[in-house]
Amino acid sequence: MALCFSSRLFSLPSLRQFGLALLFTLFLCRCAAAVQEVEEASLHNLAIAGSLLGGKNACGSAVRQPTLDDPFYSASIDAVALIPEADGATSDLSSPSLLWSWSADFPSSYSFALPPQADCPVGSYEIYAPGKPALADAKLEYRYGNRTAVVQLSGEGPNPVPLLLDSGSLSEQDYCSLRANLTILLSGKARLEYRYKQTEYARRCGQTGNYSGCWCEEKAEFGVRTYQKPLFDKRVFLVETGDSYELWLNPPLAGRLVGFQNAQVLLFFRRMPAKISAWEGGRLLGEVLPYRFNVSVGRCGEKAVRSFFEPNGSIFANKSQSPAFPHQLVEKNASYLAFYAAFGWNETAGEKNMVLEWEDFFSNRMNFSRRFYVRQPAAFHPDAQGATAIRRAGKEKTAAAYPARVQPEPVADWSLLGALFSLLLAGGAVWVARLQSRLK
Repeated sequence: MALCFSSRLFSLPSLRQFGLALLFTLFLCRCAAAVQEVEEASLHNLAIAGSLLGGKNACGSAVRQPTLDDPFYSASIDAVALIPEADGATSDLSSPSLLWSWSADFPSSYSFALPPQADCPVGSYEIYAPGKPALADAKLEYRYGNRTAVVQLSGEGPNPVPLLLDSGSLSEQDYCSLRANLTILLSGKARLEYRYKQTEYARRCGQTGNYSGCWCEEKAEFGVRTYQKPLFDKRVFLVETGDSYELWLNPPLAGRLVGFQNAQVLLFFRRMPAKISAWEGGRLLGEVLPYRFNVSVGRCGEKAVRSFFEPNGSIFANKSQSPAFPHQLVEKNASYLAFYAAFGWNETAGEKNMVLEWEDFFSNRMNFSRRFYVRQPAAFHPDAQGATAIRRAGKEKTAAAYPARVQPEPVADWSLLGALFSLLLAGGAVWVARLQSRLK
């Protein structure tokens, strides 16, 4: 958005309204979400926050009949959603807050029958002229890792409530799951004041003038009664936290040859990616949107976002079906969701800086960068002396190492041995000829 602040904000009639409007405006300014559905749900939930406090039955709680000691049709306090939230989780990088609700529904008047006494008519207890319901002794208690925080609440807010999530409070055990637990406890009392009239009939016996007998005497009592009903809600949300890592499968080293190659990377995520992009020198090589998102409406009128793995883009992407613990491949032993990404990379010779950029569900951007040397495969004719000839790698040349050419030694002279062998053969031939002549 081009404009984040407006002078119209300062004409709001109350400090509370100003604070909510400012929070809403700041949220609008920071939301340029990769996931439009998450942004839509967050803005909607911020907009309904005020209507969730002190309504009749904001979250559709079960309705019951009033009793003498509990005149409420329904009364509840509810942890509705986190802002922002997707798949029941938020991010510790997104300054999350809790959207909550309290409500009370009750009759404008009601009459309860009182047990009869002896033979007299049934008495009654009537309540009427209710006051304004209130939320008393309310608080939010939330636990993240080994830290518990308490926030005092009133019937007017704050709503939503900012949450301070410190990853330093997490233990190694908290990283054994893909996301850390955030436990929410809400408590308070719904308070309501009624005027009442209590009518009872008591049997009396005695003599009045000439009359002697028994009768039912009516007794009426008027007053004000305050009802209180304990309210409680507990809910566990999830929080994305921790670092993510990458492992290059191809090329595995910091060098490759010119031309086309199919780059392959393993990504170990603890923050779910909404978008993955590959860049080199400001040039986009490919991108993919791994998930499709759906928005639904919850029981309190809040919007909720769910994700479905349906990759769409020029980068091929796949993921594991369950988290893994690749402790030999990453710096921190924790649970990760493994992604495989592959994309075409046609490159010229020289030093290159590859950047894999990704954006999570909540518009937090992160990246991995790696420097590569792309080289032209050049012929190498060693002329060095010694056991080995070496050419060190440069930005545009591949490394090479070959045995140095060995100088040949003189060939032995076998001519004398050949002459001697010929002479022996000749002498043998003469001896055989003489022997044959004698035999004739």
